[in-house]
Amino acid sequence: MSTRLRYQCEQSALVRSVHHPGITVPPWPDLADTSPAGVERWAGWIGQVWGTAVIADAVRHASPGLARELDALVADPAPGDAAAVSKLLLALAGYLLRLQHRAAPFGLFAGVSEARFGPRTTVRWGTEHRAVAQADGTWLAHVITTLEALPEVRPLLTVVANTIAVVRGDRLVVPWRPRRPGARTTAVREVSVRHTPAVRAVLEMASASVAYRDLARRLAEDSPDVDARTVCALLDELIAHHVLISCLHPPATEPDALGCLLGRLESIGVHQVPPAAELIAALRAVHGLMSEHNRLPASAGRDHRRALTQRMREHADVAEPLAVDLHLDAEVQLPRAVAWETEAAAAVLARLTPSPYGVPAWHAYRGRFLERYGPHVLVPLLQCTDPVTGIGLPAGFHSAAPAPRPPLSSRDRRLLALAQQAVLEDRDIELDDRLIEQLAVGDPARMQIPPHTELLAELHSPSPAALDHGDFALILRGVSRGYGHLSGGRFAALLAHDPASALLTALARPPAGTAGALPVQLAFPSLASGASHLARLPRLQQHLVSFSEHRAPEPENTFTPDDLAVLCDGQRLHLVSRSRGQILDPSIPHSLQRQWHTPWLGRFCEELARGHTAVLTALVRAFNWGAAGALPVLPRLRHKRTVLSPATWALDRAALPGPDAAPAAWEDAFADLRTRRRLPDAVLLEDFDQRLPLHLDDIGHLALLRHHLHRAKHPLALTEAPDERAWGWCQGRPTEIVTLLRSTTPPAPGPPVPADAPPPHPGGQVPGASPYLCVRLSGARRPSHDGVLRQLPILLADFAGIPRWFLPEQAAAMTLVFRFPQDRAVGPAIQMVGAWAARLVKSGALGAMEVIPYRPHPGRWGSESQVKAAESCFTADSAAVLHQLLRVRGADSRVLAAANAVAIAAGFCGDIDAGLRWLATQPKSTATPTPLPRSVHRSALRLITTDGRWAVLRTLPGGDGLADRWETRHQALAAYRTALGPAPGTAPELVLAGLLDEHHRRTGADGEGALRLARAVALAHRARPLAAGGAR
Repeated sequence: MSTRLRYQCEQSALVRSVHHPGITVPPWPDLADTSPAGVERWAGWIGQVWGTAVIADAVRHASPGLARELDALVADPAPGDAAAVSKLLLALAGYLLRLQHRAAPFGLFAGVSEARFGPRTTVRWGTEHRAVAQADGTWLAHVITTLEALPEVRPLLTVVANTIAVVRGDRLVVPWRPRRPGARTTAVREVSVRHTPAVRAVLEMASASVAYRDLARRLAEDSPDVDARTVCALLDELIAHHVLISCLHPPATEPDALGCLLGRLESIGVHQVPPAAELIAALRAVHGLMSEHNRLPASAGRDHRRALTQRMREHADVAEPLAVDLHLDAEVQLPRAVAWETEAAAAVLARLTPSPYGVPAWHAYRGRFLERYGPHVLVPLLQCTDPVTGIGLPAGFHSAAPAPRPPLSSRDRRLLALAQQAVLEDRDIELDDRLIEQLAVGDPARMQIPPHTELLAELHSPSPAALDHGDFALILRGVSRGYGHLSGGRFAALLAHDPASALLTALARPPAGTAGALPVQLAFPSLASGASHLARLPRLQQHLVSFSEHRAPEPENTFTPDDLAVLCDGQRLHLVSRSRGQILDPSIPHSLQRQWHTPWLGRFCEELARGHTAVLTALVRAFNWGAAGALPVLPRLRHKRTVLSPATWALDRAALPGPDAAPAAWEDAFADLRTRRRLPDAVLLEDFDQRLPLHLDDIGHLALLRHHLHRAKHPLALTEAPDERAWGWCQGRPTEIVTLLRSTTPPAPGPPVPADAPPPHPGGQVPGASPYLCVRLSGARRPSHDGVLRQLPILLADFAGIPRWFLPEQAAAMTLVFRFPQDRAVGPAIQMVGAWAARLVKSGALGAMEVIPYRPHPGRWGSESQVKAAESCFTADSAAVLHQLLRVRGADSRVLAAANAVAIAAGFCGDIDAGLRWLATQPKSTATPTPLPRSVHRSALRLITTDGRWAVLRTLPGGDGLADRWETRHQALAAYRTALGPAPGTAPELVLAGLLDEHHRRTGADGEGALRLARAVALAHRARPLAAGGAR
């Protein structure tokens, strides 16, 4: 396997494990017995289980509503409605299985600790586990809303303008804001207000934090005719719409949000205001009790948690006002063989990705960016992502079009066949090097893998000794988008209590994907207040990108959206700080759900830097099965000691009786399904990333399965479960490991950052209001096969002396551009072009014509005068290409493509000798080329000589005219190179690469192949004396 696809583990890892592995409960009652006596036994079982303090404590925090119902049933144990008691029993049983077997951190059910890799296995589980409580985000949002609504408090607040607000016409638009506390929708709605002079003044005054009362006073001074009440009403409206953000909203890098709020309230004196003083005193008492609780072992904090919950509900009635995370008292060392196996698994995932060159939606977005703005230009971030004035967001984002389904690939077909064959033969798919190469797509030499990732896996081994001797299995459960997605966030906040945490150190130093890029941590509020504690973590990086936050000014270390720009080097997109002129490497080191809870701007910035890298993650499973993922049964997929994907059985609710069927009928139907699908006894019920262990021979577990199946709004699946010996290495405690891995491939070089120039005009050169006429011809196929090009000379003859050029686009289209003198109207030209196009449409050679804005791409071609010189090159090249495609015969197209590359390089560099020198020094392509016949190389050497007269070309039919047009192009290129001069901002080598790229698009030639052949010719000429006649 390619060395370019290798990863190396960090020395530390995150351990996730259950809190109470050895808890015992009475056997489940017979759920088929619905008689009064049977229901009474159900209630008795519930009473016994609910009487176990650790169970009640965990469930009470996870589901307060269920806890109240269970309290009521235990208080009045007389048999009631069988359906109601059954529902409570199944809910409690589900939580009980989760408490005993599920290692995913959740409240008091399971927690985390730090592990390390070393020479041998050591495991110690202590008893001083620590439950760390914080204010729940929904509760805190209610408290903040209450305080902001007090008229006596508002004048004391400081406010700052929302950094994502943009002007759109006569409206000021906030593209998104956190949903209201308790909102059940996932919708993201923009908010807008009229962009009046007063609002404009407020935004200018509040560009940095400013006191509300000072803002009101300055507004009143600027508008003496407006009374104070109207001014305050305006400010209150802007706060309500999140145009202004008050200091009561703690930034995301404050894990103790309530403590931050109290500190800010006291710093501005709100605690002395009578209407708020009592509430603040109560909040201070809550925070004190919370701090006291967090110093206690988890087992000793039960009474504190109940007291805190009661007190906090007095001020905001939310279901659970406390967010609790568990830091396990543990010392775990894993043998290095586990790290090596994880590294091998990551390499296999990279090689078998269905998207080896990045996310298709980001490829399409890069194409839209280049079409609109061109390469090597800084486009302000908010302008680029604006759906009206920019190009919006990539497909698949919350407010964008859904990403199209990928077509069926060779990988899909092969996996479908392998999966079906393995299921029919009841065996695993064992991946070896041969099979990996059969399934792999993409060239490893061209692939770039993410600079860092995380793997979540179960580690199975019967004992520490067996683990040390290599007797273990890794069961992959998930792959993350980068450091912190599985190990950061709230877990980083727990680890921060240990100053010697090696894992926290690793999280703070993620490897960069671009050489020289500045690592930055993205900080923003969650769209859902209830999930905000997932996004709260300590500050890991010195530099931040902050959106929609009120934080202390730190101009040297904090970037805001108005300082950010998007840059494309032709292949990759980059996030750039305009003030620093530096590429940024942004990361979101927490697990906030990216589609519904992460603001699209935060997701955009992180994914932009990774959009070109191979995709290791899948939607649910660690391994991406592609189209085969829809099969009803998937076999186990193994590589050495790693299970990349466990055996999986899809559950189709329609294949089983409905909710009204008798239990016996449903059980018989499921038994038949189980036989046909060869389902084992021990399985995991999989609902996205949640897994519940079940035994299908147990009637009670079957009832629980049926309960979940009929409640689910989406398909569920069963996967194979580990046997009882799997956790022997960790003393019988279900455990998962999150391993951090960094790529061993050096980061890719970054492009030079151009000087920060005025942003490109959003609308381009609008037809009728500029000297440019740009038309798009749709339905025009590749120019070498298209009748449209044969008709172009007829049209162009009517525009003699007018610069004009054409450029094929993707999706069967091409553009024609004309540049007219300032004193010549464009309108008659539109009529002439339209009449020409109408004839082609009528003949069937063309689909349609539309007039579109012309976008001159100054970032690629230079200043206004330099762009005009470049356009003269486009005109000359278009004339040469048109003549070549229509008139030249008898030459290999590959040889002509290489000769064009040499001629263009010669014109731009000054003479053929200089052009050949430039081509010879270009780096060799990393892609594996298709070998060319020696005859093609010999033909290229005969055609491309160093005397500059193109004698062999002139002997071909049409070659004389082509050589003359090359001479015209040569002069235009030399004039353009002179116009560029030594001025900074446009690198000549990038300009020449762009000229070559556009030429190859006009001809439809393989650009890489042409440059490869031209480079070979240049090296051959340099290896022997120059031909007679000397250089041009």
